Order: sequence, then C-alpha cells, then structure tokens
Amino acid sequence: MNKTSLKLVLLATSLLLLAACQPHSESEQQAPAFERPKDQYGLPYWAGNLGGKPVKLPSTIFIVWEYNDSPDTWGGTKEERLEYEKHPRTYDSIIKSMAFEMRYSDGMLLEGYYKAPQTSKIQYQAEHDRPDSKWLSVGIESGKRYGGGSMDITWDNIMSAPKNSSTAYHPTGKEIYGLQEYKLDNPSRHGMNRDLYVYKDENGNVITIMYCHSNKFGGGCEQRFLFLPELKARARAIVIYKRVNLKDWQLIQTRVREALQPYILDKKPQ
Repeated sequence: MNKTSLKLVLLATSLLLLAACQPHSESEQQAPAFERPKDQYGLPYWAGNLGGKPVKLPSTIFIVWEYNDSPDTWGGTKEERLEYEKHPRTYDSIIKSMAFEMRYSDGMLLEGYYKAPQTSKIQYQAEHDRPDSKWLSVGIESGKRYGGGSMDITWDNIMSAPKNSSTAYHPTGKEIYGLQEYKLDNPSRHGMNRDLYVYKDENGNVITIMYCHSNKFGGGCEQRFLFLPELKARARAIVIYKRVNLKDWQLIQTRVREALQPYILDKKPQ
C-alpha cells in the first residue's frame, strides 16, 4: 500500500471513530422522563387520559383508583397486586376509575387535604348525614371499565332479565320528574327494593338510568349517564345521593359534568 492509500485509510478510520464519538442528534436522544406537575401544596396532580381527553386532577379533590394497567381494585387477587409493577404516569395513561365528592346545590367540591381551606370539609361533615343532604358521591368509569357500550346497551341488558325473576322490571306507566318509572316483578319481602327510572331523548335514545331504594326517606339513588355529547369523552358517571333529591336529577347531571371541565386540557402538554 502506497503512502497516499495509507493516508486515505487512516483518514477514513479517523472519521468513523469521530462519528461514533459524536453525541446523538436531538431527535435520537432519549426524551426526559415526564414529571407530574405539582400544586401549591407541593402535591403532584393526577395525570392521565380520561375518556380520550388529557386531564390534570388535583389530588386534594380527586382520587384515581385505577389506570388501565392497574390490577383490579375490587375484583383482583392479592397475588396480582403484589406482582404489579407501578408505571410512571403521563397524560397518555388511561384512567380506569376515579372518584370525588361534591355538593350539587352550588357545585362545591370536597377538598379534604389538611393544608387546604377547610370550608368544604366543615360543611361536608355538618351536612352529609342529613336526610336531605345535597352531597354526591361521584364515581367515573373509563378505559376498560367503560367498555364503550352506549346507555341503550345497558338498558337492553336490564330489560333482558327473564320475566318474574328477581331482577326483572316492568313499566308502571307513570312519569316522575320526566323519568319513566319501572318496578320489580317480584319485590323482596325483606330488605330494600330498588325502583328503576329511565330518561330517553326525543329520538328514543337512553340518556340516563337510575336505581332508587323504595324507602323514600332513608334510601338513596344511583344515577348513571355518559359524558356525551358535552365533553365528548368515553366515560360513564355513577352518582349516589339521597332519594329526596331525585327531583333534581337533571341539575345533578349538569353539576357533575361541569365539575370536571376545568381539569380537562384542550391538548396534551408537551
């Protein structure tokens, strides 16, 4: 090999070594790990995807029970919980279930953190157990818990119970507060039976389904509805409240939807 060829080989080798030592381009470098933003108390927000929307939820108000990859909080086994490896949460983490408490008469959210203003906590403790309490327990199901079915499918499943079975309902022909009333075919002689109510829009689509204990003064109602179309989110709300407040079911539905709107982000932060 002549001197010129040797120089070219050495130059090429040097260039290859130099390229290997150069730092990767910005696009090739690993993105920094996502760090959940914190509130004024230094607590991290719950970050996630709720029904297709990025959300940033204060942990002083909301509790996220499960993400899509979490073990089943209520039906999972001890082994599943022990084996579960917790993953860092981002705005792409799909929320499976979450909850909060609110007073529907004015939209006040219960904030129980000891450093937060105690107004809501004091009023909650004073009012929650009253027979006419306006406080709601709100659960949200999304991701795998929602499953994507419409309220019409839920209603069809309820109505498919065999006639005269313990879960079969029949219409009474009555309308209460704009709701169609249904009663059990075979009410139990023991315990509290639940009446069934449904609201359908002008096109016959099921919008709201609720069960209410038949004891009008001591029983409660469980109201279910979707966040469509207002938030366009694939999520279902389950709201529990005193039966005496059934007359306000539409206001309750509106308040629950409004409660989440400030925490739904227009777009995912970069």
